Amino acid sequence: MQEIATRALTPDERAELTLSLRRWWARALPGAVGRYVMLFLLLLAAGLSAVAVVTGIARTSQGHPLAGLITADPGPWTLRLFTVLFWGSIVVIPGCIAGRALLRDLHGHRRRLRDHEDGTAQVIRLESARFVKVLDGQEGAVFLFDIGGGNVLAVGGDRAGDRMLFGLPAQEADDAAPDDGLAGSVDDDVPFPNSSFEVHRLPHTGRLLGIVLHGERVVAERIVLSNELALPDARQSRSLWRSESLILAHDLQSLLPDTSVRARRLGLT
Repeated sequence: MQEIATRALTPDERAELTLSLRRWWARALPGAVGRYVMLFLLLLAAGLSAVAVVTGIARTSQGHPLAGLITADPGPWTLRLFTVLFWGSIVVIPGCIAGRALLRDLHGHRRRLRDHEDGTAQVIRLESARFVKVLDGQEGAVFLFDIGGGNVLAVGGDRAGDRMLFGLPAQEADDAAPDDGLAGSVDDDVPFPNSSFEVHRLPHTGRLLGIVLHGERVVAERIVLSNELALPDARQSRSLWRSESLILAHDLQSLLPDTSVRARRLGLT
């Protein structure tokens, strides 16, 4: 059984959301500037090194094909063009990359603003829902739950191991149990994924407000790798790992790889 409803934000939830809206640029701008400076210095060092290497070859190897190119008089316009291309690429490329990250932070701020204006939380209750676990060597794990209507709820595996999300006290790192690879929880005291639970989330940002458990811990139907997931949109694939939760307008079965094709690749058939 799957039910989707809404409720009003509690005063604490609204206060936390309001705090995240204040001076968002003060948190995003230093990261963008730092990224720009780092990329600028890397490209500058790489460019100067390349010029030094080519110049050294031309000066020391008279028979080298580059020798005639460097020692010949390039003319003033060629030097100007080279200077513009050299410094332009060093300045523009880091600016584009840092600007893209800043725009992503701006879009996130706008989604948080919409959550604040709506003042509601989405409550998704699932009972005996089909789900799979998606593994990625760098990003970790994501759980995909079939919520009906051709939609899938994605819950980040990192948050699935957050005891505070379930209303449990924090646990020392030395006491944490290892991930069993199936259920995905990092703590045996957190029975998630669960046979019956409620997900409380912000509808626009996907931020998880809490997960209420009603049943028993269950094991994933399947475990698939991230590169096997049939997501047609690359942006959805990136959002899948960046968001705490995400609703995908896809049927769960359509996202899973064909087992017969996978078996042939592994030489099992």
